[in-house]
Amino acid sequence: MNASFSILQKLKNQFFQSVSNKSDYHVAFAPFAFTLSNDDFYFLKNNITTGSQARKYLKEQSEFAFIANSILKRPNIWAIDNDNLLYNSYRNILENALTIDPDVFSQTELTKIESAKKVLFEPNGDDSVKYQQYKSYAIKATDIEKNIIDLNALKNTIDPSDTSSLEKWTIDFTTLNNQKKELLIEWQVKGFKSAVESAKSSYDTVILSKINFIEKWNDAKNIKLPSSVLTDEYGVEFLSTTCVPNSICDYQSPIWKKLTLTKQEITQLSKTFTQEVSAEVLNEFGNLEPELESISFEYCIIDIQRPWFDESIINNNLWKYPDTNQFLSKGDDSMKGEIPAYPVKIILSKNIDLTFTPNKAVNEEIKNKLKSGSRLFFGPLLLKTIPLNLANESINSYKVQQLSNNELSVLTKVAVQKPGLIVNTKETSKYKMIKMMNNQPQRIMRKNVEEKSVAPSINIAKMSTIKYVNPTIIKTAMLANKPAKPVLAKPVNPAVLRALRMDRMIIKPILVPVKPVKPAQPKVQIVKITGKIVDTANEALPVTEIQLMNVKNASTQSVLSLEDGTYTIENIENGTYEFKIKKTGYLTVEKKIELTRDINFDFLLELEPVPTESFQVMGVICKKLPLLPNPLPENTYI
Repeated sequence: MNASFSILQKLKNQFFQSVSNKSDYHVAFAPFAFTLSNDDFYFLKNNITTGSQARKYLKEQSEFAFIANSILKRPNIWAIDNDNLLYNSYRNILENALTIDPDVFSQTELTKIESAKKVLFEPNGDDSVKYQQYKSYAIKATDIEKNIIDLNALKNTIDPSDTSSLEKWTIDFTTLNNQKKELLIEWQVKGFKSAVESAKSSYDTVILSKINFIEKWNDAKNIKLPSSVLTDEYGVEFLSTTCVPNSICDYQSPIWKKLTLTKQEITQLSKTFTQEVSAEVLNEFGNLEPELESISFEYCIIDIQRPWFDESIINNNLWKYPDTNQFLSKGDDSMKGEIPAYPVKIILSKNIDLTFTPNKAVNEEIKNKLKSGSRLFFGPLLLKTIPLNLANESINSYKVQQLSNNELSVLTKVAVQKPGLIVNTKETSKYKMIKMMNNQPQRIMRKNVEEKSVAPSINIAKMSTIKYVNPTIIKTAMLANKPAKPVLAKPVNPAVLRALRMDRMIIKPILVPVKPVKPAQPKVQIVKITGKIVDTANEALPVTEIQLMNVKNASTQSVLSLEDGTYTIENIENGTYEFKIKKTGYLTVEKKIELTRDINFDFLLELEPVPTESFQVMGVICKKLPLLPNPLPENTYI
């Protein structure tokens, strides 16, 4: 059972239970979920406009705008891509489309206008008798309504004990309401209320709808983007994009809802997901399939607000493209068009816990890999490495990994297979790193990370003295992701090979080890880290997680500090590592270190002034537009 499919399908079900027009929406999940926190949303409540804090909140706001405006490129999968943004497509429509000529009317529209004029106006342009009588009753109705409002205001000034004044107020109020009812009846009969209002509506619809549409279109075109929002990293400018509820930036916001899936639900949800999604898409989400007893997680769905985007403008037949073959949307099948689908909600989850079924071979294999430092993808998520000295070795409940920017940068380098790639987390947004990962097939990215992060158990280089490689050794080496490279012991003449094949003879090449040819490298040394974790009062902090991530292959080792705050991590190869110390309620410490010898690291953790709650972006809910534009054939477009 693929547990990630169960979570994704459950989130999808939860959303569709809240809407009646399901066909208007499309749920797309991120092949690689990334971590945000409530700190990333403090811009929603901050009014600082100058100084370093203002830059921080401005960066948060522009980063949120970046992820919130990546439009859908293919069904079921959402990925950040600044080459295909809602704002760019929207501006392109506003700048290049043809709009209705408000001064030119079709024959149908002219007929409606003439019919309305006969009710509303005389041939010389003056108001008709019907229209004059209608207006006189409208004035009377307005006066009565004003008197009712004034009388309601007067009631608040009357002393509750003044019964005579209250009785008079009640009589006056009843009289006014009776007058209003009588006037409406007379207005219908003598004031031609229905006829005049129908004519006004027809006249306004034909004349004013075009004028109002053109005004809205031009207003949208003239919206100016503040250049300070987002120009440096991506070269794209954004108007502010925000979200509701704003309490997302509050620690332990009440908007979160908790769900627990049973073993039976996991099986059924996973089955439904695979039936509804193509095999190509399923392949993007991985194939890690532990046997699970239950899954628990919290989720929330936030709405995206865009003050610069007006859906009623583009979802309208009063404009068209110069090229009649160009279209706005094409539904789920092709995902082509100017705006095929765009995010209106973001799906977040946190505290994802998996409870493994005990004593299952597949689960024990996964647990051993996690304990050895391997990175394993759980669909779009990563399973958390198991601390080496975890007190209870038989534990079967595991959390999903929360990635910091530093960890994400290491993972990005490994995933995209670019050793020389420079990813400076102080200057580069996490969204840019996610985009790099999304620009290649996820199955390849997962393979790179999972293979490179496996701790080697066999040194293939030491096999040079072996004349024939035992198949068992080869298999073991492949499991360790260090495959022996078989070659033919002696080149075979192609003509001889063809002749042998014609005789249906099978050549079994002798496998011999490849003598690796590689440049001289620094000698591998095994080092050890020790230290002690204390708080500001110099009190020991037990059960603090100390984690090392190898920047070369993303493998991870972690331990928990003991009762006296001390820790030890042994059997570490020399090299560069991301060092991380984390304990709930305290500020996380992250540091890049170069390990060349045994070293002692003592750390002091400070209490977190504002608690930070981390969560993952799982995907988006997109709004689907119909096949547009669909211009009116009788109208003129300019």
